[in-house]
Amino acid sequence: TFTTSNSSGIFSDDFSACEIDGRWTWVNLLNDSARAVTGRHLEITVPGGETEHTLYTQGINVPRLMQPSNDDDFTVEVKFDSVLAESGSTQGIVIEQDGDTFLRFEFFNRTDKLRVFAVGIRDGVIIANTTGSRDLVGEPTSLYMRVVRAGDKWQQYFSLDGSEWTLNKEFNFDMTVKRVGVYAGNSKFGNNSTIPTHTVLVDYFFNTAAPIAAEDSRYAIDVAIE
Repeated sequence: TFTTSNSSGIFSDDFSACEIDGRWTWVNLLNDSARAVTGRHLEITVPGGETEHTLYTQGINVPRLMQPSNDDDFTVEVKFDSVLAESGSTQGIVIEQDGDTFLRFEFFNRTDKLRVFAVGIRDGVIIANTTGSRDLVGEPTSLYMRVVRAGDKWQQYFSLDGSEWTLNKEFNFDMTVKRVGVYAGNSKFGNNSTIPTHTVLVDYFFNTAAPIAAEDSRYAIDVAIE
C-alpha cells in the first residue's frame, strides 16, 4: 500500500522535452559534472579520476536535479535505465531539509554487486535506525525506486521490473522537507583502484498521485515521424 498526495506540490517529469523543465534546479557544487536531456532520458554525468561525489556525514557533494516540495506526505517513483556497471558508481533519490539534514535512497555497485541502500543524516550525523541495505539478485536492465512519506514514517521500495516491489527499509525520521530530486555519484569502493566515470539515465521521476499517463508517448511519436 502506497500513500499518495497532491498537496506536496511535487510534479512528475518524463524528460521528453528538449530542455530541462524550469521547475528543476541544477546543483553542481564541485562544478565538474554535466546534465542533459535526450528526448527520452535525463542524463547526469560525474567524471572519474581523483574526486569523489558522495553524500554522507560530510554533506551533499553529488550533482543533482532538485525540485521544491511542500512539507507534506508524498510518494515518488523513479526509473533508472543506468545499471551501474562499475564498482563505486551510485544513483538515487535525495530528500533535503538542508545540506546537513537529508535522506539518501540509493542503488550502488560495490565490488561488482548491486545493492539498494537507505540512510538518514541529521546535522551531519548518521541516524542508526535509518540504515538498511540488501543485494539485488539478477541482471536488471532498469532499476526502479519508490520512496513513501507519511508524517515521520518513511519507506523505501525497489523493483527490477516496475511491477513487483520489495520493501528495503522502513523507519521514522523527523525532518522538514524542502526539496526532492535525483543524483549521480561515484567513489573508490571495494576493489576499484580509481573513481569511475558514471552517467545516470533517468527515464522518469513521478509523484505517484499525479503521474504522466502516457509516459514517453511524445518520444515514441517523434521516432515514428523520423
